Amino acid sequence: YGPPGTGKSRLAEALAVSAFRELKDELGDKTVSFIAIGAADVKGGHVGESEGNLNRWFRIAEAYQPCVLFIDEMDTLLINRQSKNAPNDGGASLSVLGTFLQLTDGPNVDPGRQVILLGATNDPTEVDPAAMRRFAPLHIPLPDEEARNAFFCKGIYGDSCDKVKAKCPRCMEGVLHLTNQSEGYSGADITRIL
Repeated sequence: YGPPGTGKSRLAEALAVSAFRELKDELGDKTVSFIAIGAADVKGGHVGESEGNLNRWFRIAEAYQPCVLFIDEMDTLLINRQSKNAPNDGGASLSVLGTFLQLTDGPNVDPGRQVILLGATNDPTEVDPAAMRRFAPLHIPLPDEEARNAFFCKGIYGDSCDKVKAKCPRCMEGVLHLTNQSEGYSGADITRIL
């Protein structure tokens, strides 16, 4: 979890690639599949459609196991029942949440299932606590000064800050100025500037 633009979705993809590399010898010809879904992939306009869609995505992940199933913006799908922002949708959100809970920890879940579940949210307090217990929280903060320096060095000069500083000390002054001006910016914000 963390602010928008901090790379949560990209981190999930990188974890899938890393899992494949770690398990390559054990997998033989198999690969680790990566499936990314969001609320738009699940929510439907008819009663029961959202639950059916969510169930379908889990069945697809099981068919392609080993698989990483990534749920992006899970706060829009697994809405906290206690939140002031919980929608008045006639119980549809509760039904989706119940389906998710059954699919992740219900009596019909195969204990040998090779599906790794990852999720991303900007605000974990907006995700129902029962759903959050299915995840190990990892906070992805906004980039600090060193990380912003690296963004600007790589984005402007195509090199590490150490190399930029060695080649052009005045260039590094410009980078430091940009870094100071960009406090509170996400990686996505800085990329848009570049």
